[in-house]
Amino acid sequence: MFKRLILLSLALVLGGALLTQTAFASKKHTVKWEKASAPVNLPILMYHSVENKPGNGLCVPPEQLEQ
Repeated sequence: MFKRLILLSLALVLGGALLTQTAFASKKHTVKWEKASAPVNLPILMYHSVENKPGNGLCVPPEQLEQ
């Protein structure tokens, strides 16, 4: 009885995984990549929050962010 329960559970998990993979494979995602001929400058903002907290270097005031 326990073996049947394990086999049934395994079959359900594998069947679900197969169905999910098939569903995602049927959607065609096309991406056109363009190679850059020169270095690309990409600004990266790394702040923990946007608010006025004097003395906290992890926060940036909204006015400064807009600049």
